Amino acid sequence: MARSFVTKFKEEFISEEAKEEKKREWFYQWEKMRQLPGENIDTYTKKYQKMVRNAERVITEEEKVMKYQEGLLPMYYANATVGNSANLTEAIRNAKNSERGFLWQMFPNQNYGQTNKVYQELQKKDVKPEEIDDLTKMMKEMEIRLIKKFESNNGMKGEIENIIILTRKK
Repeated sequence: MARSFVTKFKEEFISEEAKEEKKREWFYQWEKMRQLPGENIDTYTKKYQKMVRNAERVITEEEKVMKYQEGLLPMYYANATVGNSANLTEAIRNAKNSERGFLWQMFPNQNYGQTNKVYQELQKKDVKPEEIDDLTKMMKEMEIRLIKKFESNNGMKGEIENIIILTRKK
């Protein structure tokens, strides 16, 4: 049994209208989205990004950043908005840093993990006493060269030595 043109048109029109209504609903939810108390930045970020994708509207990067930051909990908002975030990725990074700093202040004895890869690699490396001695020797040689350079350029031998003595005391 063949369906009439009118029936097909109605099905097509209604389904498209329903899709548009759903998109409007996602967009509305995106606009009103807020981080919930007790919700961490990662969870909030995932929900936020899903809302942006589902809204299927043209949303400028500036709007995304602004809405993301406005939705943050007040305890994260101030630090996350220091400086201008050029894009959403930068805003998310700032929010994560704000969360990490806040948690560190509230619970200083907890280890929140260092995200710096260079730092992590250095922590894995075993340092031998000989390596420390070599590094100390190189620093002393560098200090001597620096003193000689300043002496030859400025004739400030006494001043440079005083600065070095003061920095060693700290």
